[in-house]
Amino acid sequence: MRKILWLIPVVAAFVFIAGCSLGATTSDAGFDVSVVDISTGAPLQGIQLLLVRSDEPTLQKVYQTDANGKVSIRGLDPYKTYYFNVISDGWKVKDKIPDSIIPSDAAAEGVGFKVSAGEIYPVLIKLERITTTGTGVIRGKVYDGVTGEPIANALVVAKSTSTATEGETDTETTTSSNTYSATTNSNGEYELVVAEGEYNLQVIAEGYPTESSSSEGERVISRVEGNTASGVTVYANRETTVDFHLRAGTGNVTCHLYCPDGLTKGIHITIWLDAIGGKPIYDADIDNLQNNGDVSAKVELTDVPLLPTNTTHKYVLEVTSPYFSVASDSYPQEFVLTPALPQVSIDTITLQALSATLKIKVIAKNDDIGADEFTFLVNNATALNVAGIPSRSITPTQVQTSTVTGVNYHIAYYEVPNVPAGVRTVTVSIAGTPISTGNNGGGELVIKPDSIAGPDDNYVVGVYTGSGS
Repeated sequence: MRKILWLIPVVAAFVFIAGCSLGATTSDAGFDVSVVDISTGAPLQGIQLLLVRSDEPTLQKVYQTDANGKVSIRGLDPYKTYYFNVISDGWKVKDKIPDSIIPSDAAAEGVGFKVSAGEIYPVLIKLERITTTGTGVIRGKVYDGVTGEPIANALVVAKSTSTATEGETDTETTTSSNTYSATTNSNGEYELVVAEGEYNLQVIAEGYPTESSSSEGERVISRVEGNTASGVTVYANRETTVDFHLRAGTGNVTCHLYCPDGLTKGIHITIWLDAIGGKPIYDADIDNLQNNGDVSAKVELTDVPLLPTNTTHKYVLEVTSPYFSVASDSYPQEFVLTPALPQVSIDTITLQALSATLKIKVIAKNDDIGADEFTFLVNNATALNVAGIPSRSITPTQVQTSTVTGVNYHIAYYEVPNVPAGVRTVTVSIAGTPISTGNNGGGELVIKPDSIAGPDDNYVVGVYTGSGS
């Protein structure tokens, strides 16, 4: 039976600290932390300690003990609350000193310190080596979710939530506080050798939010969108793969579209990575935009994925439509959207409607109007109005009389070139009277440019019944 993974934030085994800040501060308060092996008393080098600000979980900093097992922390804000997490492989917190200043509301595994300005507090943390009867491996890669490039020096933390034995489905689990960590190499790869059991995983990487959207997957995960994964089950002598694709956040892009022919419908905007036709990052369909005189229509593109900080990549914005071409000189538009520059406004893009030919057929019964009068009117008093362009007078290319089941009909045919393509309202009138229309005439008509129009496209058919029709 495969285990479904729900992705939630990971909390490592921690020491609870009240009154410190990761931000700039004028306070000279701090801690002198010593980390030792509780069994031997020997100092522990390379132990990683993660400082997390409780009111701003995205503010985090990792400290590492030196060759003497020590970490010096200064510049702490005595008015903030922080969690001090021990996240190194194979160790768990066994004892903390000084115990005399533990507040009554301290967390279950932690100890709280209230720091006053100008005070430096010695802290001794005693760790116990975790022993286990079986180990497995969690390995994978950490990528940037936009560029696909590996992220080096990302910290991957796995915290055990229970024990697990393969093949046992009803066995009661026992809570554990085992925590493991590893740092990705230049290829974004990491590997954790952990005790068998179930784990929550979290990735902490500079320039990426510590809380991001995630997806769910099965026990062996090929791709996780986000920086957390939960319920990862590891069995002895087995490997589990979890790849992370991190996002630096989202931003907004403002652009302006201007079309001299007025109404702009059927516009599609694509943001590509580096070049048009490369990796699509963002898509949007833009409809019912109306220019206000000579003022362009404003388009807001929201929740556009950010590029990573210090990126060498760029975004390219492309505008496409079956009805318009781009007439701007500065096109395509290139820009960069990063955590340092999350909002960008780009130059106005001018659109030019492609040319189309409109085909019109006007029919009148012989009982409604005589042939001579009909011929005169259609040659001298037919007007065409297409939304977005001035009204124009048109003349037929052919006028004829046909008989259908004993009834005579007068028919006028028009072919009107250089009509702007698009989804537009079309109205035909004779002698100032709009004709009653059928098919797709007299209302919104999809006018296709000549380059893609078929023989049955761009038709308006109307019936003239005389004055006042």
